Amino acid sequence: MEVKKLFEPIKIGPVQIKNRIVQAPINTHFANADGTVSEQELCYYAARAKGGVGLIVTGAFLTNERAWEQHGGRMEALFDQGRHITGAIDLAETIHHFGAKVFIQLSPGLGTQERNWRTPLYSASGGIPLDTQKVLESTPEVLRPYRIVGPRTRPLLSNVPRAMTVVEIKQDIADYIKATDLAIVAGFDGIEVHAPHGYLLHQFLSPRTNKRTDEYGGSLENRARFLLEIISGVREEFGPDLPISVRLSSNEHVEGGITPEDMRQTARLCEKAGANVIHLSDGCDEAFRYFAPEDENTHILEEQGKKLKSAVSIPIISFSINDPELAETAIAEGQTDMISMGRQLMADPEWPNKVSHGRIKAIVRCQREYACFANLRRGGGIRCIMNPNLGRERYMPEYWPKKRS
Repeated sequence: MEVKKLFEPIKIGPVQIKNRIVQAPINTHFANADGTVSEQELCYYAARAKGGVGLIVTGAFLTNERAWEQHGGRMEALFDQGRHITGAIDLAETIHHFGAKVFIQLSPGLGTQERNWRTPLYSASGGIPLDTQKVLESTPEVLRPYRIVGPRTRPLLSNVPRAMTVVEIKQDIADYIKATDLAIVAGFDGIEVHAPHGYLLHQFLSPRTNKRTDEYGGSLENRARFLLEIISGVREEFGPDLPISVRLSSNEHVEGGITPEDMRQTARLCEKAGANVIHLSDGCDEAFRYFAPEDENTHILEEQGKKLKSAVSIPIISFSINDPELAETAIAEGQTDMISMGRQLMADPEWPNKVSHGRIKAIVRCQREYACFANLRRGGGIRCIMNPNLGRERYMPEYWPKKRS
């Protein structure tokens, strides 16, 4: 099968992307201890840009010190002060040097999933704790030991969170706008608002976890208000030329949670507020298998992508589509506009180049065995059983920027 559509350019807002392949956001735990960008992080992204992706969406950068501290400050990226700008500039320049565009994913926090036992009274949409039994049931067997005894999993002893005040919500929105300003100064091509997977903004969106009785709870429009005020606040502050992506879980897969129809209504509201693209994901921490699927993620295309395409007029990105022929067909048939991959590009950062040159059989395939997540759960950086270079790219000269002639 000839692959053509996958390599057609596309515009997100005013930014032209050279093809339809996106590096999905993955938190690598490669950041320095103070939340700044490390040399390893630079070279990790350089490898994926050099491999031919059109767009890289970084792992989540937390937009305020509270969220970073509540998460333990363990090798997570932080982006709320001027001291973070140097590494961010290096990151944007490195990715551009190797030929890709880059959106920085910004997150106001993780809510009930902020696993730091040092700050037991953490803030979220309301007083609904993480359902630890569902988390364990949904976790692949290979990862369960780290859920129970690993350094990042102690809070599976789950405390009841404290509901954020309206003042705190407004401060988070202001912090988000400040972080966006830093992102523009650093040279990123756009931002992505992090709202999937059961984290803080998802908790506000979900009727299961948002039982508030103020203007940030109740109806779908009210539950989406926090997210929409971030989007509209960024749009009002920085004008029409900054691309804004919004990442949403297409289905919570937990009783009483977000449904595909909820997601489509939320996507329409996001478009109205100023979003330029919707980046689909799936599930939450209590439905882990859906946002890290064990097989080709065709249901995203068949059940959600095509229906969302008819609900919004902006592009959509569908995730975890690792098969080149499936990706080509999905774009050609209008099921999606772009495809994103996370673990597959860990296994083989050269996937785009190999596909474009007809070397599909040479692709090193992700085995979906969760070794990457296992090392994260132990407290380390990502690793891959198929790619021994993952996590060691900083030692490889081909990922160091070269002087242009």
